[in-house]
Amino acid sequence: MTNHFTLEILTPRKKFPPREINSLIVFTDNGQVTILSNHEEYLANVTISLLTIVNENNQKEFYAINGGALHFINSLNKCILMVNNIFKAEEIDAQKVEEERINAENALKSSTSTLEHKSAEMLLRKALNKKTIKDIYGK
Repeated sequence: MTNHFTLEILTPRKKFPPREINSLIVFTDNGQVTILSNHEEYLANVTISLLTIVNENNQKEFYAINGGALHFINSLNKCILMVNNIFKAEEIDAQKVEEERINAENALKSSTSTLEHKSAEMLLRKALNKKTIKDIYGK
């Protein structure tokens, strides 16, 4: 039994090359989940949250993700992570995120319909997630 598994990350704009990792920690609708090699078959919605990857050298990598889905395929020892967007913590532009936060807050204040309000709320959650991850892990 191996200690690693294959991870594929897909976004609407990019397919990242498959890579071997030791573990993945992500937040789903049911709470925090840790995926290890030979995990049972698993399918879940992923929330706007922190993604932690432990690579083959046991180094942690931190990312902000904007929701999506995760599928672990036991027979292939492979995890497919489909996310709306992914940002490596140290590559997040703090100034841009602050602008996104301000714009989202302004949109929230000026929303006139439930749909506009929910959309602005989602933008604010994404901006705050990126800001938090940048502040804690992006040094």
